[in-house]
Amino acid sequence: PNQPVIITGLTESWRATTELLDGEGASLDVDRLEEEYGECTAPVHVSDVPKGHPFGGLSRPATEEMTVAAYCKYWRDRRPSSPESPNETYLYLKDWKPHAIPKKVPMYSCPAYFKEDWLNDLNGSY
Repeated sequence: PNQPVIITGLTESWRATTELLDGEGASLDVDRLEEEYGECTAPVHVSDVPKGHPFGGLSRPATEEMTVAAYCKYWRDRRPSSPESPNETYLYLKDWKPHAIPKKVPMYSCPAYFKEDWLNDLNGSY
């Protein structure tokens, strides 16, 4: 009990691993993501980070809904903000649940080890 553990091999058969990564498995295949899910909407955190700040946003970022296609466009086009801007704007696709979209083949399954979301269960109870 209470010992660190390394779990291997959990993601090797996921469609997210086999179909959403480029040929070398090194980076996201944004075109494939857009092709598969572009019309879907997803929550996106918008974070304005002071330039030079080592850890990013200083407060909870705003969240907005956007299509996955719009997020993919941001991903392809992302560039540093203009030199006169004091902040960098980052979009983070977070808490999106593509496995819950009707008529879509799931991209992954949650391993049994992680099915219990104890962090959400603790929310507000401490």
